[in-house]
Amino acid sequence: MSISNTKELAKLDGLRGFIESMVEDVILEDKPFDSYKEELKKCCEQEDVSYEDLECILEDFLESLNIGIKSPDDLAIAMGIGFALKNSKSCFVREEKILEIMEMWNEHNHNREFSDNSIDIDYYF
Repeated sequence: MSISNTKELAKLDGLRGFIESMVEDVILEDKPFDSYKEELKKCCEQEDVSYEDLECILEDFLESLNIGIKSPDDLAIAMGIGFALKNSKSCFVREEKILEIMEMWNEHNHNREFSDNSIDIDYYF
């Protein structure tokens, strides 16, 4: 899809908002991704986005982000978060939202600080 006007950008912002809220629920509240698939499919149809492609990308994205945030292993953290950040645009998720979710999870669980000094994601990519 070519984004050629403001109306198309507004539609994508609606899809992005739904997906970002869903990602937050799946990661922070452990809600199943499957419970969002029907609504995601409707949103994709309305926005002329391939549901099948997005679903596949989102499944990998959510798994990687979940591992990256919740793993006790620094390498798994770097790999998971690195993959999620690298693929965030394909999933209609802003990098800022990923970092916000990471911080919210950390505040709730008090397990680790996510900063440039805690893990070097670029080292692994």
